[in-house]
Amino acid sequence: MSKLGVGIVRPSAYFLLMEQTLESRVTSLEQTLAQLTAKVLQLTPVKKDWQATLGMLPDDDLSKEAERLGREYRASQQEP
Repeated sequence: MSKLGVGIVRPSAYFLLMEQTLESRVTSLEQTLAQLTAKVLQLTPVKKDWQATLGMLPDDDLSKEAERLGREYRASQQEP
């Protein structure tokens, strides 16, 4: 030991300790990956189409104004 109280670890012991640490970390990562993969496989895709969003806005003045403005804009884009 040095004056600071820090012990010197033999290289072979250090690498053995690192190997055990890495093995446990890899095992943990593999388990987490397996759990996440199982969750992803159970998910169902969300159906995204205009019919699913129809009627989602509340029936208030702001929504009615947005609908009116949208109608006016679409009408203005049509060729005469």
